Amino acid sequence: MKITHYTLNGPKLKVAILADIHDSPIFEVFDFFKHNQPDIILIPGDIITGHLTYDAWKNDLREENLKNAWKKPRYALDILKTLPQIAPTFLSLGNHEYLWQQTDIEMLQKTGTIVLDNTFEIYKDFVIGGLTSVQKCGHFHLKNPVPKTFWLDDFCIQKGFKILLMHEPQLYPQYIQKRKIDLTVSGHAHGGQIRIPFIKRGLYAPDQGFFPYYTKGWYDEKHLLVSAGLSNTVPFMPRLFNPRELVLLDIKNLDDEKS
Repeated sequence: MKITHYTLNGPKLKVAILADIHDSPIFEVFDFFKHNQPDIILIPGDIITGHLTYDAWKNDLREENLKNAWKKPRYALDILKTLPQIAPTFLSLGNHEYLWQQTDIEMLQKTGTIVLDNTFEIYKDFVIGGLTSVQKCGHFHLKNPVPKTFWLDDFCIQKGFKILLMHEPQLYPQYIQKRKIDLTVSGHAHGGQIRIPFIKRGLYAPDQGFFPYYTKGWYDEKHLLVSAGLSNTVPFMPRLFNPRELVLLDIKNLDDEKS
């Protein structure tokens, strides 16, 4: 696992970004946090790999037509019980949570995790929102799918430094770029799967295809930050020259440091 450090000008805050956990063990993260505690933890989607409902957890259901869509969580619940004990934890919903119901969200809220399903919360000098990924049906997009952005008008007029969790970075130009949002945090691209030395773009990303643009790091003059993520769900293409990534973002007044 690689630990990537970034800085950004704004009110003081130490942020840990855990993208694309996909129900994987992240013991290295917990060990790191023992000595480097963040102020808040952000999870921009895909805490799980398959669809989780109460019945699925209770009865371990399997349906061939859904392949691995029904699966008991191995690590996700324990992760979400542990992280809020370290720092306030905010979670938005990614494409792998595409069938979640209100009962699923309520169970996650009981862990102490703040679930942002097209909603926002005020935290000190910050306004933290979560844009839920485009809804899907099975492995197919619904007709003319669009994220629910109506709530962003209210989000954008709030006072404070605005951070938006948005799992899928390819949605940024159409829905977010022109809005007054200080920082958008994404994942989903898994760093481009295979990274070619000296070339910033990776080889492949979900919903962007080959040679994707949004894969890792800063975009749009530090208004969009994409994490390479902590796991992988692309079966035909392993990660290569592309280690799993824990992102640490230090937001602080950079002008004071220059003077």
